[in-house]
Amino acid sequence: MSEPIGTPLREHGFRVLEEDLQYLMEAFAAVLRRMGEPTLADRLPWVGKALAPEDKPNRALGQAFSIAFQMLNIVEERAAAQVRRLREKKAGAQAEKGLWADNLAVMGRLGVSEDDLLSVLRDVRVEPVLTAHPTEAKRETVRERHLEIYSLMNRHENAAYTPREQLRIQGQLETQIENLWRTGEIHVTRPTIDAELQNALHYLREVFPEALARAHIHLREAWEAAGYNPEKVDDLPPLIRFGTWIGGDRDGHPFVTDEVTRKALAALRKNALRVHRRALESLAYEAPLSSLFQSTPPALQALVARLTESL
Repeated sequence: MSEPIGTPLREHGFRVLEEDLQYLMEAFAAVLRRMGEPTLADRLPWVGKALAPEDKPNRALGQAFSIAFQMLNIVEERAAAQVRRLREKKAGAQAEKGLWADNLAVMGRLGVSEDDLLSVLRDVRVEPVLTAHPTEAKRETVRERHLEIYSLMNRHENAAYTPREQLRIQGQLETQIENLWRTGEIHVTRPTIDAELQNALHYLREVFPEALARAHIHLREAWEAAGYNPEKVDDLPPLIRFGTWIGGDRDGHPFVTDEVTRKALAALRKNALRVHRRALESLAYEAPLSSLFQSTPPALQALVARLTESL
């Protein structure tokens, strides 16, 4: 947060963080007590007693503290997101430092023209490279539990819900926390190359496409707000593309062979096609247009003809 201490936005952010953390940790304590772990519940940070000298470290205590700090991370992300939205409502999109609106405003004050910006953006290539690393050990099921908890916290803050509905949300939240407790947090064995690849494919298929679409929308919105022609942004080549070492680290992984690389490339290609198919199916669902009421654009006719010939 960029606001100095004492500003309303900063105070609001810390208030949200404290309230959400209290709510989550009390739910976690209730789960532990229901599961016959009252001592652990009494030792949870922020809602329990401080650890005493006689509290010997053990697996359960370590897991409880690990989950507690995962909860802290969730509420920090929520509080930061709320503050960013409030800041934008109060002072506009340019108030959030480092985003497109802020940078375009800076370029405008420096006298950089729209054509100059487009010329530079055409040469921009950002390429995050995915790799498998021993420290990246969080299981997919754990990530899903975190997402469910985040979603339930968003519903919890909705003032329109009745006490009965809030009680139901609390029950669902406690269920997710119990699932998190009962789910092994990390892989207990070294993941195979295929398991590492499947982990990367989860992000390439389920996370990054939507994130990239949002990034382009944000650029387009900021571009238009700056007084430029938004259609010119749509003609830019992709600013971000991804690379991966997984299945292709031929100089550093003793188990990577030409067959492993071939299978990895085939899996990447298959999932890329899945992403495109999903996007086309979504487009067809969202735009159920009939040729009886409007003519088919020539560009679409040409595309359909070309694809039909290739079958």
